[in-house]
Amino acid sequence: MKANKLILFSFLLIQSAFAQVDLRFTEKKAQLRIGGGSLRPSPQFAAGGPGSLFVKNGFQVNAGFSYGIYRNFAIGCHLDYNQYGFDLKGFSAQQGGPAVNQLSSFNSTRFGFSGLVFLPLRAGKKVVLNFYAEGQAGLRGMNIPKLDMTFDELENKFTEISYRPRASTMGYLAACGGLQVIFTRRFGLFAAFQKTLESRHSVKYSSRAFDANKQLTEGEHFLHQYLGSTGIQGGLQFIF
Repeated sequence: MKANKLILFSFLLIQSAFAQVDLRFTEKKAQLRIGGGSLRPSPQFAAGGPGSLFVKNGFQVNAGFSYGIYRNFAIGCHLDYNQYGFDLKGFSAQQGGPAVNQLSSFNSTRFGFSGLVFLPLRAGKKVVLNFYAEGQAGLRGMNIPKLDMTFDELENKFTEISYRPRASTMGYLAACGGLQVIFTRRFGLFAAFQKTLESRHSVKYSSRAFDANKQLTEGEHFLHQYLGSTGIQGGLQFIF
């Protein structure tokens, strides 16, 4: 008897929860998300050694726009700025221990398009819990830091070496999932987890080197590495 009552109670609870689902809540509505959060490079992206980019944890700032095209499905676009930390000590050790001056950050800018699916649950007259999943695809640019290095002329052929970023554009795929807490059907907060899938790309840079006689040597180079990241993001949500 107790088992039957438990099954009946569970059934009524599930039925009640699904009765609050409003799959048309986002239909024909525009959404704007503005936020930011933490950023963690994938292991191969962050690993030291030959070919390493010497990246560390950083932060992200992002904005996304979407429009509900049918029931709980939407399409949109997004713009992200990612800034990574840089392992200056590890880089200097790999280069032989020169004095290194970092003049800019290791950063990436991304623009792409999105497909979203929502599961809106009404939690009251003015509150909606909107779970969502998002697939992203687009293009990103990536820049290594500007670096100036000074060597001892008795220990190295070159006394001064400078590295500068060059335009590096590549594609990416990412997935994002989270929760929007929407108040008065127009404004809310969101929190989400994002993962950029690892893919191998070339990051370009140039070099200028002077020897003890001030003879200049220039070159164009690239680092071929798997690039990926994960991050936690949160921010403000607006519905029009």
